Amino acid sequence: MKLETITLQKVSYDYGTYPVLRDTSLKVCCGEIHAVVGEHGTGKSTIAHILSGFYNPKSGSLSINGQEELKLSRRKARELGIYYVSQQNPLIEEFTVWENIILDEKSSVFPLQTRKGQLKKVQYFLGSLAVDFDLDLEKPIKQLGLSDLVLVDILKSLYKNPSLLIIDEALEKLNAASLLKIHTLLRQRKEKGMGVLFITHRIDDIFFFADKVSIIRNGTVFATEDADKIDRIALIKLAYTQITESLQKLTRQSFTELLKFNETILNDLPVNLILINTNEEVKLVNKQAAQLFPEGKILEDSTELSALLGSKNSDILNQIRPALQKGKEKKYFNMRLYTEKMATLNNITLFPIREGNKLIGTILIIEDITSYEELRKKMQLSENLASVGILASGVAHEINNPLEIIHYYLENIRFNNQNEAIASSLISIEEEVEDISKIIGNLVALSPGKENEAVQVFDLVKSIKDICNLIDYEARKRKISLNIDTGKSEILINANKLEIKQLVLNLIKNSFEALKEEGKVLVKCRVEKEDNLVLIKISDSGPGLPEEELQSIFLPFFSSKTGDSNLGMGLSICHSIIEKHQGSIKAENEKNGGLCMSIELPLYSNTIS
Repeated sequence: MKLETITLQKVSYDYGTYPVLRDTSLKVCCGEIHAVVGEHGTGKSTIAHILSGFYNPKSGSLSINGQEELKLSRRKARELGIYYVSQQNPLIEEFTVWENIILDEKSSVFPLQTRKGQLKKVQYFLGSLAVDFDLDLEKPIKQLGLSDLVLVDILKSLYKNPSLLIIDEALEKLNAASLLKIHTLLRQRKEKGMGVLFITHRIDDIFFFADKVSIIRNGTVFATEDADKIDRIALIKLAYTQITESLQKLTRQSFTELLKFNETILNDLPVNLILINTNEEVKLVNKQAAQLFPEGKILEDSTELSALLGSKNSDILNQIRPALQKGKEKKYFNMRLYTEKMATLNNITLFPIREGNKLIGTILIIEDITSYEELRKKMQLSENLASVGILASGVAHEINNPLEIIHYYLENIRFNNQNEAIASSLISIEEEVEDISKIIGNLVALSPGKENEAVQVFDLVKSIKDICNLIDYEARKRKISLNIDTGKSEILINANKLEIKQLVLNLIKNSFEALKEEGKVLVKCRVEKEDNLVLIKISDSGPGLPEEELQSIFLPFFSSKTGDSNLGMGLSICHSIIEKHQGSIKAENEKNGGLCMSIELPLYSNTIS
């Protein structure tokens, strides 16, 4: 039987004499991502255990595809493809990563295959995934950190190709990089029909990741709604009764009493929360928000919001102040917040607090959307590059046809020509036509699904030096000091040599354009042994770029230059080349002025000559 839906109808469950679930109902569908949120001890994990076949409800019914099941055993749940990632991550410490992934849950023994064959199956499985997980398959589980333990446990379940994957408060233990990869992977599995039920306290994950959200209170599913139809503040208020109770008590207590009795509750909420009074004096910065503002401890009653935010964030305060003064509930999107360590992109929500009709304070909730925005931009960039690739492939085909005709006529003229001077010119013309053909080939390489061609092992240091020698005259003419710092005499990579040279040449020429005349350009090349990468940095002493342009420079048709000839394709082509070679590229403004382009490429066969 193929699992399509699993439904709980008026289910109750007790731990001894303690009731956990009370007449609760929930429907989970394959092909969607469903979040369950609520306070500790409200029965979220018990629902996961019942759906996974570990527990049977004391009353109520459980239905599979609309047909009631008298009893759902663990074995029957596995046969239906229901797999469970628990909070405890029950992996075998003495086994390796790949052994835990392939371990047969039914009998706790390995399938009857050779170890080499088993390892190959795991390698094939990981290689077939849409994202790359940097895991050492031979490493014992006991040597892994918490994030990697959770990652292995999730991959272990995905290896079984589940119909429904239940994740019980495990996603919050993943680091940021692994979380984004798991988000991507689970979304793609969802598109293929797999269902995901995840239990969480992280409000951000729900709005970034879930299709539906169910709120559980006091052992009962209180509400189920599409994630994009529920407001963040409303969700927090519905899911966490402490907030509702706190706001109700506020109508009966003074501001000071609220802080005295409810500071612990507000402190532990999984959101960045700041509490101020009507004079914009900060009364509370909870634990999560304190990570944004390490100096944000209330040292005295007169600490002001402007002092907490700092002078760099005065624009934010100026924008939200009118709503603060009028006591309006309002949300501000894409606000750039500067802290001591970094700048982040945030949505800021104001939630006014009143005693009767009197405004007595405001709760500010700051939602960091930086990583989600970066992911969105990467997806947008990939889509744009794919469109450019399709266009480029068509243009290349149309140009190649007349090039072949030109080449044919040149051959014919050479065959019938007796003049040596004309013959020499014809050879030069043929060489130029061949160069055009190679450039057209690079355009075709942008098209989707095109694999790397003409890949070879070559010395990156020598190629960089050759490029710098080629444009040395241009540098001297512009009075630009062009310097190379490679550190090693030879660095080998396995790549398309022509494309890598085109990449480096484009970036150096961009630096020249930024400097106009006079200045410095440094090309630096270093080996990162631990990551098995080579790092190339091309920096200049020019004016750099505004922050808003840094976010867009790899988009096709974007250009910071002026003039009709600047189509803005250079950096998008560079990005496409790097993506093809499993590398990365980023642009940053230097502290002392100028722009630095950083490129990472894989080394050849883990060796450095």
